[in-house]
Amino acid sequence: MTIDDLSRLAYTRERPTGATGYEMLLWYQLRDIYEAVRTGKMTKPVGAEEKQKAIMVYEMNKSLVDNSVNLWKRIEQAGIRYAGDKTIENADLFYEAVYRIKPGLPERIKKGGDTDA
Repeated sequence: MTIDDLSRLAYTRERPTGATGYEMLLWYQLRDIYEAVRTGKMTKPVGAEEKQKAIMVYEMNKSLVDNSVNLWKRIEQAGIRYAGDKTIENADLFYEAVYRIKPGLPERIKKGGDTDA
């Protein structure tokens, strides 16, 4: 569901079906903003500003959810690979899936360099 879809539904007070939690949160916020402007409790410029803030929070929430879903997909795939073939290489791939870095110590630490980073 797009922001425009949610905005249109909020304006007409039509509740969306099949919306995610973060989509419903935006819908409720927009519905309340439109209602406040409609009844004169909020000016249009303030309403437009509040709408942009709500959209910014929506985009942040969507990004957090998308990143979490992708993380768990990577972990699941690496876990399945490791469960089927318990090798150091597959353990390293699992480590990478979880931490998004290659396993092992950075070269500067291996060489006795600065350990504070």
